[in-house]
Amino acid sequence: MMENRKGFTLVELLIVVVLGGLIMAATFRVLVSNQQVYTAQSATVMGQQTVRGAIELLGGEIRELSTAADPFLGSDLITMDEDRIRMRVMRKVAVVCGVTDTDPLSVHAAVRGAQFAAGDSVVIHADGMDDPAAHFWARGEVQSTPSSSLNCGDEPSQRILIANPVPGISSANQVASGSLIRTFETIEYSTVTLGGEVYLGRGLGSDPLEPVIGPIAATGGLRFGYLDASGTPTTTASEVRTIEVTVRTLSGARGPGGDPISDSLTVFVNPRN
Repeated sequence: MMENRKGFTLVELLIVVVLGGLIMAATFRVLVSNQQVYTAQSATVMGQQTVRGAIELLGGEIRELSTAADPFLGSDLITMDEDRIRMRVMRKVAVVCGVTDTDPLSVHAAVRGAQFAAGDSVVIHADGMDDPAAHFWARGEVQSTPSSSLNCGDEPSQRILIANPVPGISSANQVASGSLIRTFETIEYSTVTLGGEVYLGRGLGSDPLEPVIGPIAATGGLRFGYLDASGTPTTTASEVRTIEVTVRTLSGARGPGGDPISDSLTVFVNPRN
């Protein structure tokens, strides 16, 4: 028998090459499309998480503010710019159950939560005797927390020494059982740039801002509005009853319509006043 050595013709080879190319092109298009969808979905989810995380953080801090103009402490709202807020926020809390000395002020207090520590900035409520109009908040710093075996009722207490409270505590305006002591921090929130991206930044005291959540939009990513009781914008801290907070993200990824993916959220937060 004669051996059949017939192979593929040129036309057949061209057909195979063309069909293979079409299949590869279709596969590549599907992969690119899937990658674009994944990128867009990831950017959308990240944007949503960023704005909600930032709003939750800022909202929680603002709710702790008292914008009332205390004669000795002033307002907790220290700086109120469109893209920056600086405020005094309360942290630890204790309830006085006994006073042993006033120089320095030495109290026993039931601490709710974290223990007080030397160097903590504090405010302490002074009763002003029996006249409610004479009550005030004195400000000071924890000098030390000596060990103590005393209890406040059924609760363990902490002895807290407060150096030079302002205004001073004397027999005319005693700190009595039931008075509150609270630690506070001065915190600033604004934008900070890191690696070419803009983030919500936070700074404690005089420390520089550090990025905490982001990235957010480079322009208009963080906005504050300060409203009085009637909902009118105000620049006076003691008049503020509501703070409008807006956080916006803008991604380099693009959605199905070709527009950059963005997300924003605005909330109105009432300080504790």
